Amino acid sequence: MTAAAATTRHPALVCPDCRQALPPAGQLLRCTGCGRTFPVAANGIPVLLPLDSAFDPDTIAAGRDTYHAERASEDPRKRRFRQWLPGLATDLQAHDADALVNSLVAPAAAAPGAGGRCAGLVIGAGFRVEEYARRFPAVNWLVTDTEATFGANVVGDAVRLPVADASQDLVLCEHVLEHVVDPLAAAVEIERVLRPGGIALVKVPFNYPWHGGFIDFYRFTPAGYLAAFRRLEAVHIGHGPGPASTITYALQQALTSLFTGRTPRRVAVVVGRLAFGPWRKLDRILITRRGSLASACSLIFIGRRVERVRTAREVVAQAKALGVAPVLGPAQRTP
Repeated sequence: MTAAAATTRHPALVCPDCRQALPPAGQLLRCTGCGRTFPVAANGIPVLLPLDSAFDPDTIAAGRDTYHAERASEDPRKRRFRQWLPGLATDLQAHDADALVNSLVAPAAAAPGAGGRCAGLVIGAGFRVEEYARRFPAVNWLVTDTEATFGANVVGDAVRLPVADASQDLVLCEHVLEHVVDPLAAAVEIERVLRPGGIALVKVPFNYPWHGGFIDFYRFTPAGYLAAFRRLEAVHIGHGPGPASTITYALQQALTSLFTGRTPRRVAVVVGRLAFGPWRKLDRILITRRGSLASACSLIFIGRRVERVRTAREVVAQAKALGVAPVLGPAQRTP
């Protein structure tokens, strides 16, 4: 894909620094506002990182991987073996959450001129593009990632997205915010790019081990969603994997930490998956219990973009309500 093709196919792309248009200038993109030029990777993916990004645009444009790219080139035999082992977590509400999101964006897809499709933005996890297309069939995805080789349409940084204001009907951000240096800035960006009434689906780990090559900075509590996303009406706050999954991961981590060599640790991972993985099925019972959200392994937040900003008092009041109310399903609302 050429620089011209990238901006034609995704007209919502803008300069991450001043948010002006990015017409092609040879093999580069040049901002009409600040005049800054942006490189295009060898595979045609524009690299639209802000000046203060934690990532180096020249490194990415040159095709050198910067973060977790081993997933894209993983030995298929290792992947099949890992898939054969029992998992340590089960996200029992994932299907219902997706169904809720699809119902919430359906009016945008059915609007005159939409052609049965709506605009969606994926932040991170470009390697899961096919999964997103299957889960949300009415969405035309613009996929951002910090790797040009990860299946993204554009390389971007969540703290200053290269996406126009109020241009998206749906933003999907799954297990990304914990890896962002400034997740509150990323939350504001998600609110900025959503159209009024647009939907955000955000998932984060909660009681989950430090991971991601230690590029893992934060944990959100259920109430933390309310504080971070002040312009999103909370449609649902609930479990990803629940308390049983929290226990399985903790036991696996404890077992692995007993060993230092690579081979013993790999054996410990296999033994832990076989021994502890079946316990995750207890989540079918535990996630229905009052107060179980406090020990969830990860959390799901579905929010709707509104103009009114949630006040600090409202954040505290809704947080208290979350602390005492059971979360029974994806339609559960905060007061």
